[in-house]
This record gives sequence, structure tokens and C-alpha cells, in this order.
Amino acid sequence: MDELAKVLEVNEKEDYLPFIDTLESFEEVVETCFGYSYNENFEEKIEIFEKKWMHLKQNFNIAIPNKCHIIFTHVKEFIFVKKMPLGYLSEQLQDKKFR
Repeated sequence: MDELAKVLEVNEKEDYLPFIDTLESFEEVVETCFGYSYNENFEEKIEIFEKKWMHLKQNFNIAIPNKCHIIFTHVKEFIFVKKMPLGYLSEQLQDKKFR
């Protein structure tokens, strides 16, 4: 991400910066929601990511994929109710058990 941002900044392509900003926001969602430790800021991180994605939708006509809808709505609900991140439910974790 940092390298992509540097390339775009050097080439003065400000039009791409909202995309980088959105991806960086998604990185924070991944760290907050898909790890193994509960983080009380998960809702805020998801809401920021959603707001940035909506900016892309409105200004660049970028669709909202189902996976984003799941993060915006269902991931938030799950973590709120269960008080645990999704890292414990990862398929990769299950795969390691059977190797």
C-alpha cells in the first residue's frame, strides 16, 4: 500500500488517492475484526471503511460488492453480539488442524 501511494503521489495522480485511503481503511478493519483479540473500536473502523466506500460509489460509480455489505452489516453484528473477532472462525485455522 505504501509503495502504491508513493508511486501515485510522485505521478501526481490525486484521483487515485481516495482508493488508497479506502484500502488503508480496509486494512484497519482486517486488523480490528479478523484477528484474535477483541478490539472495542471495531464498529468505528467498519463505519469509516463504509463511509469511504460510499464516497467511491458516489464519486467513481464503484459498486458495493456483497463482501463489503457483509462487513458493513453482518460482521459488525456478529462481533457486537459475540464480543469476539472472526479470527477464531477462520478456515485457515481449521485447515492447519488437519494437516
